[in-house]
Amino acid sequence: MAFNVQNRTQLSALVFACEQTGLPAIAQMSSRYVAHEARRGGLEEYLRMAGRQNLYLHLDHCTDDLLIHHCIRLGFDSVMFDGSRLTIEENVARTNRVAAWAHAAGCLVEAELGRIAGVEDGMGSEDADLFNEKEFGAFCSRVKADLVAPAIGNAHGFYSDSNQVRLDLLPLAQRQLQPGQFLVLHGGTGLSEAALLQAARDGVVKLNISTHLKRRTQELAAEAISQMSLFDEIAMDAKLTEGLVGFYTGYMSSLAK
Repeated sequence: MAFNVQNRTQLSALVFACEQTGLPAIAQMSSRYVAHEARRGGLEEYLRMAGRQNLYLHLDHCTDDLLIHHCIRLGFDSVMFDGSRLTIEENVARTNRVAAWAHAAGCLVEAELGRIAGVEDGMGSEDADLFNEKEFGAFCSRVKADLVAPAIGNAHGFYSDSNQVRLDLLPLAQRQLQPGQFLVLHGGTGLSEAALLQAARDGVVKLNISTHLKRRTQELAAEAISQMSLFDEIAMDAKLTEGLVGFYTGYMSSLAK
């Protein structure tokens, strides 16, 4: 499971969830929040916290080569170059340039082919593409990415109808991968436990959860505020941490079945 964290409280709760379950997870940050924390001088703290056993740090959707290079040098475990809005030629060329930097530093690279609907953290598109097996195969044969995210009707945000996600296309995508390449599924929010398990069985090794984490954090914060006569940062942190540990372990444990 890969969760899009936005602050240290969300990250520390994920650290606790990994320790409690003994299961691995990925803490990923969008380029927007990486840049925000970099301005505050806090990225090293994120790396220290994520450096514990079973937790990995990933740069999510990013089109900024300089920011990607910065994260690689800092020690991120993986980075994503999002070339989904580019032509396939440009996507391959720029992803491979990132891969050259990353692989030299022992960092994995994620690529995406096809636009995934929904805008979140400033990334995404109102339009969407649907997986094309031949096109996907040609992309995988040329791109030097370790992880590849196909567009199969999945979307950022909550689904009005999760049946739009074409999980039946995953086996076709799996067959087009090159040795050492693995599938990623964006838009995990709103998918049932059965759907997530099916995706894992069909070769997906990284399942992204972002919107649901934001909504649950908002709910917990509102509950904490409603119980305060005056704002209490310590009480807020305790409420968020306890609730988010349960949120994370629910996803992680269900997928471990």
